[in-house]
Parts: sequence; C-alpha cells; structure tokens
Amino acid sequence: METLEPDHYPACITVDLGAVRANVRALREHAGGVPLLAVVKSNGYGFGRTEVAFAAFDEGVNWFAVSRIPEALALRKDFDSAGIAREESRILTWIGAPDTDWVAAHEAGLDVSVSTVGQLQQAVDAAYAVAQDEGVKMRPNRVHLNVDVGMSRGGATEVELPELAALARKAQDRGEIEVVGLLAHLPEADDPSGPGRAVTEGQIRRFSDYRESVLSAGLNPEVCHLGATAATLWHPEARFDMVRPGIGIYGFSPNPQAASSAQLGLTPAGRFTTTITQVKLVEPGTRVSYGGTWEAQEPTWIGLLPVGYADGVPRSISNRVSVQVETAEGVIDAPLIGRVCMDQAMINLGTAATTPAQVGDPVVLFGDPARGETSVDDWARVSDTIHYEILSRLPEHIVRVFVDPPEQINYDFLATNDGTGA
Repeated sequence: METLEPDHYPACITVDLGAVRANVRALREHAGGVPLLAVVKSNGYGFGRTEVAFAAFDEGVNWFAVSRIPEALALRKDFDSAGIAREESRILTWIGAPDTDWVAAHEAGLDVSVSTVGQLQQAVDAAYAVAQDEGVKMRPNRVHLNVDVGMSRGGATEVELPELAALARKAQDRGEIEVVGLLAHLPEADDPSGPGRAVTEGQIRRFSDYRESVLSAGLNPEVCHLGATAATLWHPEARFDMVRPGIGIYGFSPNPQAASSAQLGLTPAGRFTTTITQVKLVEPGTRVSYGGTWEAQEPTWIGLLPVGYADGVPRSISNRVSVQVETAEGVIDAPLIGRVCMDQAMINLGTAATTPAQVGDPVVLFGDPARGETSVDDWARVSDTIHYEILSRLPEHIVRVFVDPPEQINYDFLATNDGTGA
C-alpha cells in the first residue's frame, strides 16, 4: 500500500493507470475497433482528469471530453505543456451556459457543442473575436451539433434541427464554423432488457434520421457519435463513427445489476484508503456517534478513521458497509458503526481480548472486489444511488497517488498541482 508523507491529508485515492489502459483496450475490443473518445469530466470521475487522459492517450485515444469549458481549458493546457499536438488531442466540451467563454474555447482549439441557434451565434462571434484579437485570417470554430433523441436535456429537437442545420451550413460556407460532429446521448442504454432495448433502438433510429437531415442540409460531419459506455457494450448499432466511454474507462460497469465489471472484462482503477488514528475499548451499553445509532453489546474494540462525509464518505453508508483493515496479523473486515461524521468515522474491530489493530494500520474504504475489498458499488447500493455519484463527489483535497504511469509522457509539469491534475 502507498504511504503518505506527513504533511499530506490522512487519506488517498490510489489510481492504477495500468488498469485504465487495460480498460481502454477492453472497451476498444467491445467497440469493434471504432475510435474511442475518453470522457474525463469531473476530474476524471474523481480519479484525475489529466493522468487518466494521458493513460488513454498512451493507448492511442486522440479524442477527449469534459462537460465545461474551464475544465477543458485546463486539460488543453496540460496537453500543450506535455508537447502533445492539438490535432492529436481533440477536446470536446458540451455545456454552454450564458456566461461561457466561447472566445477562450476557440483560442484553445477546443471542439464545442451547439444545441441552439443562440449557441451557434456565440460560436460564430467567437471566431470573429479571435481573428480580430490576433489580427489574422478567421479560423473556423469547431462545432458539434447536439441533438435530442429522448434525453430531454441538451440538444436540438426534431422541430428545431432544420433551422439549426441550415444556419450552420451558411456559417460554415462563410468560414465562421466547421461542423465536425453530430452527437446525442442515450438515456436508457444501460438497460439491456427487452423493454429497455426497444427504447434505445428507437432512439438510435431517431439519431440516424437526424443524421440524414444534417446531411441533407449540406453538412458532412467528420464524426457522428452517440454511444457512451453502456451503448458501447450492449448496443453495437449505436457505434456510428466513434463511441464515448466514461465509467467503463475507470473499470466500472454502467449497470452492475446487469453485468459486473469482472464479467465485462473491466478492472476498477481506484482504491480509497486511510489509516486508523485511535483505538479504544468500549464497554457494553456504549453508544457510538451522533444519535447513538450503534450500541456495544459486549466489550468491543473500535477504531477511529480521519475521514467523513466532507471527504467523500457518504453519511448514508453509516452502519451499512465494512472496510478492510490491514493489520500485522492479517486483514480484518470491520463494519462502519455509528453515523459517519463530517470528518471522522468509527469501525468495529471486534471483541478480542487484546487490541486487534494499531494506530497507523492502513484501511481500505473501497477498492477492487476481486481482492475481497468493499466496492464503490456496495456504497452506491446501500445509499440508493449510483457509483457515478459516489466517484464524482470524491473531493480534490484527497491526495491522488498514481501508479504504473505511462512511459511516453513526462509528468514533471504537474508537480505543482498537488497531484490531482486540476
């Protein structure tokens, strides 16, 4: 297990970049050779945006995506600092809020998603603004038209698309934009059952119809992309020109009830660990933590952990999961007891005559179930949520430790960012 320097926060997330690369290879095989776009939004699903992106790049991935422009700009800066050419590291961002800095996005050579006529005009205006600022010939803004096939989130509807496509064609003819992509998102692709498959198949047909509409408008996007991890795995007809795996890159199944990570050939890439800071023996009748939701029935050793819900350990898992304590005598499966506090939690170390664990013993909060460790899926299940939420809420003050890094990329320029890639 990785050890931390004394000045580090008393917990860490160990990210296995070798597992990331193996997951990329597995997903590429599932995709039948269709190019992959690696989704590294929300700081790489909590695992480190830049390091995960570079691991995917090491496996030949040249497309990347994040939700918002500030995160895309940070990733672009890191690719530039590593000396990776922009044409080899295409970055797509798709949330265009009213205050979005379209000019900065265009200056950085980002690909932007456009769902509305208003967003299209902002992309056009950015192209003019950059040309004026730089005093050079206008460089067209790289645009992906976003269409709505049933998510009812971002994206142009069937009624809105003809006008958007027609105006995009005119803007492209004037050299203001280049329509390089057409995209949508499938909301039920993680349901491979009969009814779920029927819904997704209908949405895939709708995307094909939208593609024909865009082609009829005189546009010929370089990449039409629809499928995320679930569609990559279970809906080959959704592949089109590129797939956009997110959760699968990190080694997690998009639907653990349908198929586990192991069944899909994916390896969880993250391990959340901390250490015991205090051990004490409590007497029968002793209640633990806020509200006294756990009470000792006999003399019991309890351990104190220096992490809580402010550190990504949800309060909702209180009294409902175990952690693994790595003692000198072996691994102890220790239930969380009492309510998780903001920055501390307690575990049941058992009723042995002498203390079964020591201050400083490592503790695995979640890891790889193939090694007998509690999984993030266990946390999600008892919290009535999904692992996406658990992972994306892992705070950046928790140190990330990266193991098995790619050999082709120099990470020296990341030395000042506390190892988070942020």
